[in-house]
Amino acid sequence: MDYGLALAEAPRRPAVFLDRDGVINARPQAHHYVTDYRDFHWTPAVAYQLGRLPTYLPLIVVTNQPCVGKGLISQKDLNSLHHWMVAWLDVLGVRIAGVYACPHTEEDGCECRKPKPGLLLQAAQDHAIDLARSYMIGDSACDAQAAWRAGLSNVYLILPEDGSDPCPAQPQGEYWVVEELASAVDAILAREAK
Repeated sequence: MDYGLALAEAPRRPAVFLDRDGVINARPQAHHYVTDYRDFHWTPAVAYQLGRLPTYLPLIVVTNQPCVGKGLISQKDLNSLHHWMVAWLDVLGVRIAGVYACPHTEEDGCECRKPKPGLLLQAAQDHAIDLARSYMIGDSACDAQAAWRAGLSNVYLILPEDGSDPCPAQPQGEYWVVEELASAVDAILAREAK
């Protein structure tokens, strides 16, 4: 007879995944990277908009940062930059549950660099996330494809005004293009109210 104690698995919950550059901070110009907090320029009203989301939806940042692999910033300094970002948002009432950054270049062939889903899958495992009920807010086809590959169906892309996309990947699955973060938040609130 087995006298072991069976513990129920914690219920999984939905989350909101956020790209960093282009969603939380202004996207740097082509071939430039944010390697210092002085180069980090918040997108308009980002704290207000993220603060409108229900607190039961964890906010998780998933970002490609090849500047580490290119030797433009150390992993330690990138972590410090992200701690600074999270601390400022926390002061403004927005709690970030986690930041997942791929430090590799495209040539490295890793499993975490978007459009591959590694960052989202790792975050889902760490935070008991139900990916099928989760959301992605990004600004490129790489974000959309990573979300699709991870099993998300609620994907919102904020493309630059010129319509350019820095990612060569073609997004698969359904996604919506929105004009700004506020529109993505409105869409999430509407879906969660159902």
